Amino acid sequence: MNDSRVGIREVALLSGAGLLATGGLFGWNIDGRWSDIIPALAAAMLFAISFSGERISLIPALGGILALIIFNFNTPLEFMSLAICGLALVAGQSIKTDDACRRVVLIAAVPVLLNGIYQRYFLFPEIADHFSGAMGARLSSGRVFSYFMVPAQFSAWLAMMLPLCAAALVDRAWRCPIFLRPPRIILPLIGFSFFLAGSFSGIIAGFVAMIYLFGIRRLVPSLGIFVILLAGIAFLRGPEVIALSPITMRLDTWASTIRGILDAPWLGHGAGSFEKLYPAYYIFYGGDQALHPHSWPLKIWFENGVFGFFAWMAIASSLFGSARDRSFRAAAIAFFVATLLDIADLSNTLRALGFFFLGASLPKRK
Repeated sequence: MNDSRVGIREVALLSGAGLLATGGLFGWNIDGRWSDIIPALAAAMLFAISFSGERISLIPALGGILALIIFNFNTPLEFMSLAICGLALVAGQSIKTDDACRRVVLIAAVPVLLNGIYQRYFLFPEIADHFSGAMGARLSSGRVFSYFMVPAQFSAWLAMMLPLCAAALVDRAWRCPIFLRPPRIILPLIGFSFFLAGSFSGIIAGFVAMIYLFGIRRLVPSLGIFVILLAGIAFLRGPEVIALSPITMRLDTWASTIRGILDAPWLGHGAGSFEKLYPAYYIFYGGDQALHPHSWPLKIWFENGVFGFFAWMAIASSLFGSARDRSFRAAAIAFFVATLLDIADLSNTLRALGFFFLGASLPKRK
């Protein structure tokens, strides 16, 4: 009976991880904005099923998450998203079959990758002419986002998949039929999808993750691939790159956000305040209309004050401790680097997946 229960719990954990890895595949539009809260909640329910009778120990990362949950108690969606992240963190640390988890995640990644190619070469050419303004420009640019809201989130997801795929490729124990052996198929798809997404932040996050996984010396032979990808994206976004827009926009946005932080450095402006206060008081001329500072810790500091920032630091500090699985830790590093540089944290499934990988990389609880 006990073995059966363990089996069911492991299936629930793996199913939850696989569901998160599909991003917003099961998401929907809420008031004209794409939301992946439904698949994130479904994954959380699967994780909750797997914990019956499980003891939870408080670790710095979980303590930081709990603090952020308290700070955002009055914003239901953010409160729910952070609670899902906490559940995903504990679930990741509870998983007992790391190799099976990698297989499930990589197999779940295949439709996400294929959908990006479908968008670029079949869907966008058909519908781009029917839209105008920002949406028409985005579709015409050819930058894909698969099941996520924006290309930057898709690129961050790719950066998280990259070290898992690389680890599976060098794992000689991966024994299964060729049609269930995704690493050799997925790796070139990830590289090509980086180009299709056209986001520099994902490339940087993926490169940092691979340095952690293999070390800079072993990565030197592959450095040319990253250079080719960067050159391809620079070509795709030629006018923007020539004007240094991706860099100057971030620097200006960060500077404007810091001005707002200095107006309320200790307690912040309140949960959910950034989207209201930033366009009214701090946005600069020509600023990005995404209403996000392109840095999750800065957003937390703006809204929750220095104590919220310290809570985020407590979470991030877990990245520097010992790791029981380096590929999961590398995937978590990719997520956190992406959230430093872009709006990756706006995706609920991406957030939860990043915390799941962080938990899966932590030493087992005693």
